Amino acid sequence: MEGAELLYAYPQSIQISAQTGCIGELTGIIDADGEALLTNWRDVLAKNKTDEFKSELDQILADLRAAGENDSFLQNRWMLFVFCSDHPEARIDKTHEFAFRLDTEDHSYMLRLNPDKGDTNINCFCYTKKWLDEHMRQAEKGIRFIDPNYNLKFTIPDGGKITINFSTGDSREYRCRYIDDYHTEVGDFLYHICEFAELMDHNGHEVKPVSKDSVNRDRRSR
Repeated sequence: MEGAELLYAYPQSIQISAQTGCIGELTGIIDADGEALLTNWRDVLAKNKTDEFKSELDQILADLRAAGENDSFLQNRWMLFVFCSDHPEARIDKTHEFAFRLDTEDHSYMLRLNPDKGDTNINCFCYTKKWLDEHMRQAEKGIRFIDPNYNLKFTIPDGGKITINFSTGDSREYRCRYIDDYHTEVGDFLYHICEFAELMDHNGHEVKPVSKDSVNRDRRSR
């Protein structure tokens, strides 16, 4: 995965799930012998789980489990370990997880792979490709933070963080997600950007971007 794609390899809110056409999550554990993959499925938006999708997912799993194929990394734990080791650029920070995106004509599969025994070895979030791509394209604009008069204060990228310095003297960081040009998720809550600005101003709270997430104002019209 590249850039913001990694955001979609994890559970999404109901708003983002709807906008991206999320279908569900497949998880899998390779058994103690290191050979058999045991899978489980969780619906996110069951209405998107078409017969075509189910047939496609079954075929992908069959291909990735097929013995004797070089890229069939789900046939056993050793093959999964080899595949991940061959792609160090896919490693997620300093974790034991590796992130990959698999696209078909209509769907996108966002995979996190972990070859370690005893851990979940595959998490795969499944999306309607055109909806996911359009949401990601819109989210490239970033998330605007304004004052109550609608003056721009700063912009952060989708998935970036802000710090709220509360009037009580406490402070806390929150991850933010892009919904559309006028709405954002701050932590677990959905706000209109003007509603959030008025709330912070009314309560005397100060909002700042976490420095590495701040976007140059000159790029805000992108």
